[in-house]
Amino acid sequence: MNAAPTSASTDWFFDTTRITKKHDDALQRSSPLQSNLAAINSSLELLFQLLCQETSDNQDHRTLALIGLRVLNATGAAMTLGRHGFFVHAFAVARDLMELAFLVDFFQRWPEEVIAWRTLTERDRRRKFSPLMVRKRLDAADGFSDQNRNKSYTRLSNYAAHASPQSVQLLQQNGNSPLGPQPNEQALNAVLEEVCLHLIPAVDCFCRLPWLPLCASDPAVIEFRKQANYFIDSRRAAQSAQKFSSPSVP
Repeated sequence: MNAAPTSASTDWFFDTTRITKKHDDALQRSSPLQSNLAAINSSLELLFQLLCQETSDNQDHRTLALIGLRVLNATGAAMTLGRHGFFVHAFAVARDLMELAFLVDFFQRWPEEVIAWRTLTERDRRRKFSPLMVRKRLDAADGFSDQNRNKSYTRLSNYAAHASPQSVQLLQQNGNSPLGPQPNEQALNAVLEEVCLHLIPAVDCFCRLPWLPLCASDPAVIEFRKQANYFIDSRRAAQSAQKFSSPSVP
C-alpha cells in the first residue's frame, strides 16, 4: 500500500521510488537478472546501430525501420513497467513485442509483402496480415504443427493483455491483493526473460535484412551473439528441469 496516494486530495500518481530501489538492488546481486538485462542491452545496442544505417528513401525499408523503432520502444516500456512493479502491464507490452517479432520474421522471409502490408485497405490487411495469419504462415514455413507460436500468444493474452481470471491472479502476492505496484524480484526476472524471448529473435531477423548489414566482426554483433547464445543455453537448461505453462510469476 506504500505506493498508493495518502489522501483524497493527492493526485493518483503512484510513487514507485521504493519499488525501483528494491528492484535496482536486486539487479546488482542477482545473476539471472543481470544475464537477462545484459542480453536485452546488447540486443538493443545492435538494433539501434542497424536502424541508424537506414538512410534510404525506399518506403519498404523505412517501414521496417519504423517497426524496429517500435521494437525498441516496446522493449523499453516493458522493462520500465516491470522495474516500477506493474507486472501485468509489462507482460501485456511483451505480447506486443511478440507480435512485432513475428511480423519482422515474416517480412525478413517475404520482403515483397511489405508493400502490401502498408498499402492494403484495413479490411484486406487484417485478412492477410492479422497476427493469427502471420503465425500460421510462419508455422507452415517452418513445418511446425504444434502451434507453439499460438500457444505463447494465447498465454500472454490470458495472463496479461485480456481481462481474465489468470490476469487477476497475477495481481495477488502471498494470498493478498495489494493496491498499486509492488516489488517482486521473481516477477521482474520473468518480465525480462519474456522480453528476451521475443527481442533476441527480432533483432536476429533485422540482422538478416540485406540492406542493413553489419560486419560479423563488429563488437555489437559479437556481444549480441554471445549474450543471445548464453540466454538460449540458459533457457534450454531451465526448460529441461521444469516446464512452464504460464509466466513465472507468483
